[in-house]
Amino acid sequence: MVTGIRGKTLLAMLLIALLPLAGSFLYLSKISNDRLKTELKTRIDTIANFVQRTTSLAQQQVANDLALLARNDSLKSALAAGDPALVQADAGLLADLQKRMQIDLFELLDRDGNTLYRNLLGAGWPASSGSEHPVIEASLEGEATYEIGLFDGHLGIVAATPVYSAGRIVGHLVGVSYFDEGFARRIASLSNTEVAFFDTSGIYTATLEKMKTIDLGLFRPTEAELDALRTGGGHGRIFRHQDINGTPYVMTQLSLGGAKLGAVIALDASPVLQAAAAMKRILWGLVLGATLFALLA
Repeated sequence: MVTGIRGKTLLAMLLIALLPLAGSFLYLSKISNDRLKTELKTRIDTIANFVQRTTSLAQQQVANDLALLARNDSLKSALAAGDPALVQADAGLLADLQKRMQIDLFELLDRDGNTLYRNLLGAGWPASSGSEHPVIEASLEGEATYEIGLFDGHLGIVAATPVYSAGRIVGHLVGVSYFDEGFARRIASLSNTEVAFFDTSGIYTATLEKMKTIDLGLFRPTEAELDALRTGGGHGRIFRHQDINGTPYVMTQLSLGGAKLGAVIALDASPVLQAAAAMKRILWGLVLGATLFALLA
């Protein structure tokens, strides 16, 4: 125990000397935390861009596969005849081609957009999208096109291309790769994140079951975030932190094919938060060490 006027004076001087040091350490700790948080946001922003590029490439791949298949002479002949029986005779070959193209739904339509062949892998929902679908409409007008959107009420990559024979359209190919759990797991594996997809009904599939309970309203920007965006000081993405199954994640939302269609990307924030905690412990350890040294000196 410090007693006497001399001891109290020394203690006061020690405190006066250490307060600026503690303040400096607190400031350094805040800077370190801010940098780590910025790094975390930068990482998930990079991953989000990667996911968007991956889905764009997947769209092009489906469209390219259909364009290649549209040159198949056997297929052209079957479609030119307009006979469903001829098309069904090639059902085994078509199913094999579908698996190679890695598309979930494959349809052959006649020149007017009527279905001659339809095969849906791994699901049993009924057909509800017809010739009125914008992608099929474009094909009916002679334009091969693709988009991310709803088909048969489910979100995915939708592509269609006209099939020409002797200079005229004889039919159409439609391919759909759905954003289902399998697709989410492929994206998650490539990006080392957790992924959920949502449509107008909310989150319908995710690599973590608990992600299905995420309230998408969470990603609505606050007034402060909107003000920052208006003044050019904000970030284009909205970032949110949430614990899932006891693990801290930083999340962002991607729009895919419309405001109410997209994905939520979640990155495990544990390594960065642990690094921040370790930095804080080191800084406070230095403060404590300096204090003990001063007391014992």
